[in-house]
Amino acid sequence: MTNYGIDFSLFSNRLSGSVEYYRKRSTDIIWQLPINSTYGFSNLLFNTANMQGHGVDVGLTVGIIASKKINWYTTVNASYNTNIIKDARFERPTTSFDPEYLYSGYPSDYVFSYAWAGLDNLGQSLIRDPKNPAKTYTVNEFPTQEIRVYSGRSTSPWIGMWSNTVRYKGLELNVQFQGAFGGVFRKPSIESIGFSNNIFVGRTGDMEERWRKPGDEAFRNVPGLEFGVGTNYFASIDRYRFSDYLIRSRSNIRLQQVSLSYEVPAHLLARIYTKGLTVSAVARNLGMIWAANKEKLDPEYLYTTGNNYQLPPITNYSFRIVLTL
Repeated sequence: MTNYGIDFSLFSNRLSGSVEYYRKRSTDIIWQLPINSTYGFSNLLFNTANMQGHGVDVGLTVGIIASKKINWYTTVNASYNTNIIKDARFERPTTSFDPEYLYSGYPSDYVFSYAWAGLDNLGQSLIRDPKNPAKTYTVNEFPTQEIRVYSGRSTSPWIGMWSNTVRYKGLELNVQFQGAFGGVFRKPSIESIGFSNNIFVGRTGDMEERWRKPGDEAFRNVPGLEFGVGTNYFASIDRYRFSDYLIRSRSNIRLQQVSLSYEVPAHLLARIYTKGLTVSAVARNLGMIWAANKEKLDPEYLYTTGNNYQLPPITNYSFRIVLTL
């Protein structure tokens, strides 16, 4: 791992910060590879794949106001991190695709999608050949090679924090924001909850927007549940669920914490033989205040598995009194 860093402080400590760049190469990542099945096993764990990563961490503190009565300073921390698999043994396959594998030339947190081409006149999904945009495939056509396209990373490479603190005499207010920028997620949509027979449910109202009759394909993108000649609604919905039509940006900003404290002046405490008294209140996990996706979904808390949602942390409040005798 290689690191390069610099710390700086200017203008009588009114401006200070640091910048660090790092580059890392990981080898011998433990991964399962096929072996000669005559040994009695078809796969075995090996010390195998190589991964290259790099990133940068930036910290900056600025004193905006510095006086006897009022002090206001702001702090910004930002970090960027990415990685890429570099190993000829992990080339992307041409006849199958599994998102749980590593692929050379892509990050470990990749997202691949079908190139969406809308619906046909039976309400069935159409997908586009990325190498030939004029070519589309119906639900009954299966290309001989994997044609999903790279949509981006499933984590945000940029993470940032912005904190503002204002002090006026014995009163202090602190407000902290947290942001994530870049990366993608797949919007929750139609999901199969069946076992022996598929039962489909819609999320965020998608089932209400599905194709119902010829002509709907002109303004709808949710496949219909038609059964008959020329249809295959299992494949149709599956291609829709994993299409780039449902890809959204992960970028968001959330209000992480607000705190307010008051330190009672010493001269007011002299009569009760107390050296110090501080009263404070803190509110945390105040929620998302901006999101790049048009539905305003929180990309951090969508679902953990196909059929379950992951609930965001609840907003919590705390109060504290510190008494020094």
